[in-house]
Amino acid sequence: MHETTISPALRNKMKLFYLSLNIKTEGLSFFMVVPFVLLYVWANIQLTPEQYAIFNKIWPPAFVFGVAFVLVNNWIVLIPVLRYFKKIIKGVPVASDEYARAKNRFLMLPYIHAVGAFFRWIILLANAIVPTMIFAKLNTAQTVNMWTGVAICSILGVFTYFSITEVMVQGLLKHGLFSEKTENTPPPRLNIFPRLTLIAVGASLLTSATLFAFFYITVESYNIAGPFMYVKIIFLMFIANVAGLLSPYFMNKTIRDKVRIVENFLSNIGKGNLDATAEEIAIQDEISMINHSVDKMRQKLKITRDELIELNLNLEQKVASRTEELQAAMEELEAMNETLLAANTELEDAQRLRMMDLAMAANVQKAFLPESAPASNDYDIEFVFRPAAQVSGDFYDFYTNGGSLHGVGIYDVSGHGISSSLLTIIARSIIQRNFTTGIDEKLNRVVEKINRELIDEIGQSDKYITGIMLRFLADRIEYVNSGHPDAFFKIAGTNKTGKITNRRGESVKGMFLGVASMEQVYDVLSIRLNPGDFLFIYSDCFIETTNGKGDIFGEDGVKQAIATAPEGSAGQIMHYIIKQLYEFIHPQKTLSDDLTAMVIRKK
Repeated sequence: MHETTISPALRNKMKLFYLSLNIKTEGLSFFMVVPFVLLYVWANIQLTPEQYAIFNKIWPPAFVFGVAFVLVNNWIVLIPVLRYFKKIIKGVPVASDEYARAKNRFLMLPYIHAVGAFFRWIILLANAIVPTMIFAKLNTAQTVNMWTGVAICSILGVFTYFSITEVMVQGLLKHGLFSEKTENTPPPRLNIFPRLTLIAVGASLLTSATLFAFFYITVESYNIAGPFMYVKIIFLMFIANVAGLLSPYFMNKTIRDKVRIVENFLSNIGKGNLDATAEEIAIQDEISMINHSVDKMRQKLKITRDELIELNLNLEQKVASRTEELQAAMEELEAMNETLLAANTELEDAQRLRMMDLAMAANVQKAFLPESAPASNDYDIEFVFRPAAQVSGDFYDFYTNGGSLHGVGIYDVSGHGISSSLLTIIARSIIQRNFTTGIDEKLNRVVEKINRELIDEIGQSDKYITGIMLRFLADRIEYVNSGHPDAFFKIAGTNKTGKITNRRGESVKGMFLGVASMEQVYDVLSIRLNPGDFLFIYSDCFIETTNGKGDIFGEDGVKQAIATAPEGSAGQIMHYIIKQLYEFIHPQKTLSDDLTAMVIRKK
């Protein structure tokens, strides 16, 4: 059963729907189109006075009969809808099948009313024409023109009735009428493009039919009719129709192409492709504004999705970390309950072993990291590497071939301690090997191979890796970001600086490396530097460092330091940026996280 609460405005619309529908459709027909028909007969049929007298006796009763006929016909068509309206207005519950019948008939009403109008015009006009033909003894030309008027009115009725009824139906639907879904098959779809085409063709043909009727009766009345005359008339009508359809055709095609662009864009987004791009639209209008709005929605959804993924991953890691810490604390308390002396001894031994392990790990890590940047004819490079403890989860690398520098990278393994530092060794080996063997491949494909190998090696752990990889080509730099803070650039001779983004101003930051559930394709950007321009890549220490007031250095601090950095060598630029960071945390002396950064300046 359906019980629907309706507003007073909707209640009034439902009460007056039958009357309103007949006034707006049948009223248009009988009080505008019928006078047009009478004028058509007077202007185009050229009846004799005797024929007019007979015609004027026939059309009034035919008119009255027509009004009664269409009112009854419309009432029969609307019976399921009007019964539903009556019950809803009185607050009586409606059965589900009755609701479904009423809704289906209501949605089908534009189709039913349009088709009915076509046949009603033929029947009702024939009700006046046939007696006139018999009693007024119309000649061939008059008869042809009479039935041409029938064709004009019946086709015009289809277009007007459909459009008016559709507007009225939509007006009630937007007020919440029939808002509940049903299992009934929806009305057949009528695409906008065939509708526009039919309207254009119909308008052109109706005009041509009217003019043809006028020419026909004229040439017949003045006895100038002949095959060649009709050939000329038909030829002119054909040219007129072709000319009249050209503008609607191109307008229809323009609208169709624009709607196709929006439809394809929405379809891609609906399939979950938040990296989809919107095609450009030449002339800006309401359709292009929809496209722009959808693109903004896609960007917000993408940002929200990435934030949720990252938040979920961090949350799982924090829970696991806290669980491990609690377990360790419980074990330590149990041990302390045995004897305080034994606990102290174990703690001292554990601390000594830990420090030995840390010292060994630090020596191993220090040995495999480059001590200086390789010489390059094109780039001046300076880097800084300062672990917060003895070992670091950060690492960097330079990729050379035949003594020439081909690329650089900076990476961050999640977590801290020995496990993270040891993973840097594994990761560096995998990355370096794939960079060397994939020298002829696109850089993003190289990163995807690295990701798959890292998933095989560390995918079962709770660790992941972020990083930026750069490859130096003859005239540009290839850039791939895998979950790392965005790199910054500065243009020489100006204070203009910003993050590395694509042409739409969007970050190309991909997912983390080494996480099976996040395996995806990566984007690659091409960067061109002029002499004096430089790039700045760094670990998350910069954007997460806070001072004693709780302020965060963040991307704004990085951008400000780069913008105000002096013109000079890469070493001078790096010295200035690090100085700005330490001045921010003053009087604090040390950082709480590993600090790794690199300046790549074009010579």
